[in-house]
Amino acid sequence: MEHQAERRRILFSCAGTTDPARGQRDGGIMHIARHYRPDKIRLFLSAEMEKNIPLYERAFAFMREHWRYAPEVDIVKSGIGDPSDLDALDERMRAAFEAFAESCPGAEILINLSSGTPQMEIILSQLALSGRYRVAGVQVKSPERKAGTTERANSLRYNPQEELENNQDELPDAPNRCVTPNLFPIRRERCWRELRALLERGDYAAALDRAEGCLPPALTGVVAHLRARDLLRDDEARTIAARLPPELNLYPGAGTSEYWNAVNYWLMMKNLMRTERYSDFLLRLSVLALYLEEDYLRTRLDYDALTYPLPGYDGDRVLSMDALRGREPALYEKFLAAFQKETKSKPRDDRSVFLYTRLLRSMGTPKRLMKFFNVCDNLSGQRNHLAHRLRAVSRTDFEKAAQMSAETFAKEIERTIQSVYPDCDPAAFTLHERCLAYIEDNR
Repeated sequence: MEHQAERRRILFSCAGTTDPARGQRDGGIMHIARHYRPDKIRLFLSAEMEKNIPLYERAFAFMREHWRYAPEVDIVKSGIGDPSDLDALDERMRAAFEAFAESCPGAEILINLSSGTPQMEIILSQLALSGRYRVAGVQVKSPERKAGTTERANSLRYNPQEELENNQDELPDAPNRCVTPNLFPIRRERCWRELRALLERGDYAAALDRAEGCLPPALTGVVAHLRARDLLRDDEARTIAARLPPELNLYPGAGTSEYWNAVNYWLMMKNLMRTERYSDFLLRLSVLALYLEEDYLRTRLDYDALTYPLPGYDGDRVLSMDALRGREPALYEKFLAAFQKETKSKPRDDRSVFLYTRLLRSMGTPKRLMKFFNVCDNLSGQRNHLAHRLRAVSRTDFEKAAQMSAETFAKEIERTIQSVYPDCDPAAFTLHERCLAYIEDNR
């Protein structure tokens, strides 16, 4: 965990019959307070322990006087009459813990594993295993190294003043009996490694399920945003983004809706590459190439005047050969000659990568951009051969067809998007990497 020396510490604890002190030694609450000095303490009390509130208040007064230490203390009176009832405890303890954690965002939360009934300790141990917060489970060992035999705090013979005034833990050489069991950080780290593997390969659906018990709520929101973006749910993604820290820069630049449609579609395709789902990637590539070619044509021609709506398809338009011949006669003749030479036929009204690529060739499109569109056209032509088989398209299959590595092809797509949309901020393409780094740094 980063910057622990600067991080606020808070303590969540139940109370038992060794609290605040027993046998002239600290109980769990007091001993953790002595060695960790949390800024804030929340005590969750059963109905029986509520009777001991004056004892806890006396102990905190002792700390103020003798230690010059005055934590903020918050007492939750649960009213639970049977603290051995797991069902009765679970919901209320978790709610008290969650509210406490949310009231102190970013704090390191200490959990006292040694005070309360065995059933309380079970729930506390489960909370200590949670990766949702910066949690440290603290066990306080018995000074007798066995079950205690001295008077308990709920005994009529218990003398709180004597326990505090003669407390042997006040001595300079008194040992620190606080222990953080290795089990808890090991389990949390394993949970994080599993989640990180899901995030690295872009499996946001599985990552979101895993994140619920592994990350703080704010970071779970980052995963939910990535999931919405991957599903092309732009409204949902932007709603989630509005609740996330602005430093994430989830929508860099001031691009148009067309710009973000293309970027989000490409980010989804990059995840197909990460998981080597090249059959799906090829099918998606034809769609992306078509929209990029259309939007590039819009920058060079009066696109709307050359097209007409495609019935039944919201916003999609078909290129009209008659309109092209009438409005751009020189371009049409050049395009017609090249088309007939290649296909031995005349072009028809259409909306396809095949048609648009050949039109772009006739328009003096920059070489690098045209080279990319030619590759997409070639891959589109091979799509049926590659994708419609009873086996998946491999990375090797794809790279052989594209005649370049997958990494180079990805860079070419991003260069093309920037050419088609000059206001495109390249930071948009690093969303996955930036979000993963943010989660890693803030978990």
